Amino acid sequence: MINSKSIRQKYFLLIKLVFWTIAIILGLAQAWGNRYQFFSGDIISYIEMGEAYLRGDWEVAIHGYFSPLYPLILSSFLSIFTPSMYWEIFAVKIVNFFIYLFSLVGFELFLSGFINFYKKKSRNESQEQYLIPDWIWLVLGYFLFLWAAIKWIGVHTDTPDMLVAGLVYLAMGIVLRINTGNDSWINFAFFGIVLGLGYLAKTVMLPAAFVFFLICFLSLKQSKNNYYKILLSFLLFLLIVTPLISLLSIQKGYFTFGEAGKLNRAFTFQDVPARYWQDEPPGTGTPEHPVQKLFEDPDVYEFGMHFENATLPIGYDTSFWYEGLTVSYNPFNWIVVQNIRFYYQHFFRILLFGYIILIFVSNKPLSSLSNLLKNWSLLVPGIAILGVYAIGKDFHYFDPEDADTRLLAPFIVLLFAGFFSSVRLPNVQQSQKLVIGLVVGTFILLGSQLTSNWEHPGSPIHWKVAQQLHQLGIEAGDEVAVVQLGPNRPATTEYWARLARVRVVAEITDSERFWQVDEVVKTKIYQLINQTGAKAIICKQDSLLSALASAKEWVRVSNTDYYIYLFND
Repeated sequence: MINSKSIRQKYFLLIKLVFWTIAIILGLAQAWGNRYQFFSGDIISYIEMGEAYLRGDWEVAIHGYFSPLYPLILSSFLSIFTPSMYWEIFAVKIVNFFIYLFSLVGFELFLSGFINFYKKKSRNESQEQYLIPDWIWLVLGYFLFLWAAIKWIGVHTDTPDMLVAGLVYLAMGIVLRINTGNDSWINFAFFGIVLGLGYLAKTVMLPAAFVFFLICFLSLKQSKNNYYKILLSFLLFLLIVTPLISLLSIQKGYFTFGEAGKLNRAFTFQDVPARYWQDEPPGTGTPEHPVQKLFEDPDVYEFGMHFENATLPIGYDTSFWYEGLTVSYNPFNWIVVQNIRFYYQHFFRILLFGYIILIFVSNKPLSSLSNLLKNWSLLVPGIAILGVYAIGKDFHYFDPEDADTRLLAPFIVLLFAGFFSSVRLPNVQQSQKLVIGLVVGTFILLGSQLTSNWEHPGSPIHWKVAQQLHQLGIEAGDEVAVVQLGPNRPATTEYWARLARVRVVAEITDSERFWQVDEVVKTKIYQLINQTGAKAIICKQDSLLSALASAKEWVRVSNTDYYIYLFND
């Protein structure tokens, strides 16, 4: 006799094997396709922050802007495998790839818990409804994961956001298991540890942790034993987060669990410059560690007097350079409206459109809406964190044409899960056809986005610049300066400086203006930068290559857009 359960399990394993294979291929392809480039200059601070932890340099390691978990993972990997200068960038991408696999494991736990949660709720209701098969949820779930991980975050994105996504999935998966009766001591202990690690991965996960604890508490069966279990969970969480909060508070001189949110609000809503804050706009305070301004129009700054072991001191700990900042905040701001509009355009209209169609096809829209409210444990974390980001961040701050979606991905996944699992379809053949059509439509919609997310890797530009610096006599430990595209618009991640093991101690902030001034002004700027101890100036130029090419004192780095000005003395 054929065992239908055994056959079903084999099909499930086959689906998982296919999607894991696709996920691995897509992840490796994205890592390999970005093996020469970084997402932002923050990667330098992440690695060097982790290195400070490993060598026990606590004064430098305790960082007010970035959280320590991702930097520790990166620096540990690099210290163990010590890749060559040529392969160091790709080594970081490999670390990102393994974090991506961790996120997939976390999603597996969430997805299995979600399927059990859905089946339990559905079986307690009318038998006349269509119970969506497990394989449908598996396929839809994996597509949603790939879309969130590859498209919205990206293996190439050198930030903690993929790590945060994995921890969010793990936390929600544990909540769903507890909700369906799997309330073992191990689950509660694991829950507290996961939320504690979430805070060590990103500051926003501290308030998110309290949301998860509240959901877990409200999902518990009322018993003294369960209260002890959640108390254990909370104590483990406190054990993990308290040391960092204490050290940060001692360092800053006031209670704080991280300065990222405060600074993002200042950048977004008070027009405080994201670099070289000098006490403007009026009313924002006075910097305790002001950057030295060497020249005006174009602005030239020196910042090598702090963070002696940092490749780029001005980018190492943003909170240090903004000590003394006064933050005032009005949540009723036009940017908040823009953020809500961004949510609607990028995901909510798709969610709402699909949901409305399904609930009206079900012929029981009121029942589906009632079930939506019952899915509060899935919806509340997503709504809460999306709300926090909506009133605290501008998603188009750095690029008006390209929104920053990496922060939102796991919370949007929770919203999609909460909305679509609330729909109750009639137990007829048309329901099965509709759901299969939904799977096909998801494949077409999300699959097309996944395949359009690749770029040519280019060439090892940072390695070429580092090599050229060494050939020109610039040695490890030497100091250099850079020319940027414009205020708050770094032209490069400056990772070539880390590869060459040199320090960037001064910047000319506006390359276009710099190349417009006469030679007398340029000569004065060269002299001022030389006095900082810099032995060279490095410029990456996209639009004024003709001006650089005619400047004979600037040496072009191979076939790149980088040029080097070498001081003779």
